[in-house]
Amino acid sequence: MTAVHDFLSLEPLLVEHLKATVPAVNGKVFAASDLEGVEERSQPKPAIHVIYNGYRIEQSQAAAKRALVQQSWSVVVVVRNVRATGERARSEGGALLRHVLEACLGWKPSPEHSALELGAPVYRTTYRNGAVYLPLLFTTNTKIEGTN
Repeated sequence: MTAVHDFLSLEPLLVEHLKATVPAVNGKVFAASDLEGVEERSQPKPAIHVIYNGYRIEQSQAAAKRALVQQSWSVVVVVRNVRATGERARSEGGALLRHVLEACLGWKPSPEHSALELGAPVYRTTYRNGAVYLPLLFTTNTKIEGTN
């Protein structure tokens, strides 16, 4: 694994990968910055949101000026909740979740990132304003190197 030069470089790779491999959302895969200022009710549905959730240190060697970190990325499937029970939304959402899992589990986005692994989501499933938000979480390891 080579050292990463852009700490958030996975975001555009993940967005493009999901656009290419989950056709059911018709290219509606958004980074958090794409959703700034968009009212929730006007967000496209179905869609996928990619959200950076932080990192944890796996190894750190100050003398060697390098660290191995595990980054966490939420991939949230958003579908329209057309009925009070949400049965149709859950069914559509469940199918989209399966497509996301098939696309992402074990996918190695670049030489700078390890293959994606499934983690425990930081968000809960949410029903709000006519939408259902179904979260997954993926982790990847990446190497950081200092220059000083």
